[in-house]
Amino acid sequence: METAWRELRARLNETVPTGREGRAAFLGRLRRAVAWVNDHRGDLLMDLCTNQKVRARDVVVAKGGRTKH
Repeated sequence: METAWRELRARLNETVPTGREGRAAFLGRLRRAVAWVNDHRGDLLMDLCTNQKVRARDVVVAKGGRTKH
Protein backbone atom coordinates (compact mmCIF):
# COMPACT_ATOMS: atom_id res chain seq x y z
CA MET A 1 0.00 0.00 0.00
CA GLU A 2 2.81 2.38 0.86
CA THR A 3 4.32 1.84 -2.58
CA ALA A 4 1.08 2.75 -4.33
CA TRP A 5 0.77 5.97 -2.30
CA ARG A 6 4.45 6.79 -2.94
CA GLU A 7 4.02 6.39 -6.68
CA LEU A 8 0.84 8.49 -6.72
CA ARG A 9 2.41 11.27 -4.62
CA ALA A 10 5.48 11.28 -6.85
CA ARG A 11 3.34 11.68 -9.97
CA LEU A 12 1.30 14.44 -8.36
CA ASN A 13 4.52 16.22 -7.39
CA GLU A 14 5.76 16.00 -10.98
CA THR A 15 2.60 17.63 -12.30
CA VAL A 16 2.14 20.46 -9.77
CA PRO A 17 0.86 23.59 -11.52
CA THR A 18 2.74 26.85 -11.13
CA GLY A 19 -0.36 28.81 -10.15
CA ARG A 20 -3.32 28.32 -7.89
CA GLU A 21 -5.25 25.11 -8.51
CA GLY A 22 -8.96 24.80 -7.83
CA ARG A 23 -10.72 21.71 -6.56
CA ALA A 24 -12.02 20.62 -9.97
CA ALA A 25 -8.58 21.02 -11.55
CA PHE A 26 -6.95 19.06 -8.72
CA LEU A 27 -9.47 16.23 -9.00
CA GLY A 28 -8.79 16.02 -12.74
CA ARG A 29 -5.04 15.97 -12.11
CA LEU A 30 -5.54 13.30 -9.44
CA ARG A 31 -7.54 11.10 -11.83
CA ARG A 32 -4.87 11.51 -14.51
CA ALA A 33 -2.16 10.66 -11.98
CA VAL A 34 -3.98 7.47 -10.94
CA ALA A 35 -4.35 6.49 -14.60
CA TRP A 36 -0.64 7.19 -15.17
CA VAL A 37 0.38 5.06 -12.20
CA ASN A 38 -1.87 2.23 -13.41
CA ASP A 39 -0.34 2.40 -16.90
CA HIS A 40 3.30 2.84 -15.90
CA ARG A 41 3.57 1.10 -12.52
CA GLY A 42 0.73 -1.41 -12.77
CA ASP A 43 3.05 -4.39 -13.19
CA LEU A 44 4.98 -3.47 -10.04
CA LEU A 45 1.80 -3.02 -8.02
CA MET A 46 0.30 -6.27 -9.33
CA ASP A 47 3.47 -8.11 -8.36
CA LEU A 48 3.28 -6.70 -4.84
CA CYS A 49 -0.36 -7.81 -4.57
CA THR A 50 0.26 -11.35 -5.78
CA ASN A 51 3.52 -12.37 -4.12
CA GLN A 52 2.46 -11.90 -0.50
CA LYS A 53 3.06 -15.55 0.40
CA VAL A 54 6.62 -15.38 -0.89
CA ARG A 55 7.30 -12.16 1.01
CA ALA A 56 5.73 -13.55 4.20
CA ARG A 57 7.82 -16.72 3.92
CA ASP A 58 10.97 -14.61 3.59
CA VAL A 59 10.06 -12.69 6.76
CA VAL A 60 9.59 -15.96 8.65
CA VAL A 61 12.96 -17.24 7.43
CA ALA A 62 14.57 -13.94 8.46
CA LYS A 63 12.89 -14.29 11.89
CA GLY A 64 11.16 -10.93 11.46
CA GLY A 65 14.27 -9.20 10.16
CA ARG A 66 14.66 -7.22 6.99
CA THR A 67 14.19 -8.96 3.66
CA LYS A 68 14.99 -8.09 0.06
CA HIS A 69 11.42 -6.88 -0.36
